[in-house]
Amino acid sequence: MEAVFTKMEAPVDCILDGFPKPNVILADSFLPWAVSIGERRNIPVASFWTPSATVFSILYHYQLLKDNGHYEANFTEQGEELVNYIPGITPIRVKDLPPVFYGIQRKLLPFLLEDVSQLANKAQYALFTTIEALDSQVIEALQAELPVPIFTVGLTIPCLDTKFKSNQPSPNYLSWLDDQPKDSVLYISQGSFMSVSKEQLDEIIAGVHSSSVRSFWVSRENASLLTDGIGKRGIWCLGATN
Repeated sequence: MEAVFTKMEAPVDCILDGFPKPNVILADSFLPWAVSIGERRNIPVASFWTPSATVFSILYHYQLLKDNGHYEANFTEQGEELVNYIPGITPIRVKDLPPVFYGIQRKLLPFLLEDVSQLANKAQYALFTTIEALDSQVIEALQAELPVPIFTVGLTIPCLDTKFKSNQPSPNYLSWLDDQPKDSVLYISQGSFMSVSKEQLDEIIAGVHSSSVRSFWVSRENASLLTDGIGKRGIWCLGATN
């Protein structure tokens, strides 16, 4: 991640030298240096925020959390306290704040705050992956505060395409879940952010299997291991791949 933030700017800037000047740069908000490139080249930048608008607003109002004693809060003592002072966001419990405010993910907070600052103060356009009717309160509150124009671009999920195996006829996962006792299914997702070795996956599967707990797995690969290993008390599906 550090390399993405500190070393990608120069090669991307070099690539742009070989092309006609674009009308706009559309960049993931997690690449804040894209705004710097746009400034140097006099190219407008549309910053594309991929998490929810609510997460953006919580990060944007980070100082309010500090002022109200809810940053680095003690969950045992303050977990049930309500964060009810962020414009456009209905009250949420302290323990339901994004995990970047506590635990191991807290080391990412400085990077995310930089992303938010670049979008809010230096980009020419802000794009949010939401439907305005669903997030109207938070979007309206942000529009009142941010100097940058805000656009909602809908949910960025893949369209149905028969060339993707995940779009072929598959088990009815919701029906399977409905048939299980309440609070009895362990959800296990193996996405693209972190991966495990085959040996580690074997150990995880063996542990879940020996516990006899019901499980719902989502995996981008290793389908054969899941098929053979999880038994009759589990179900799995293949996640989307690029």
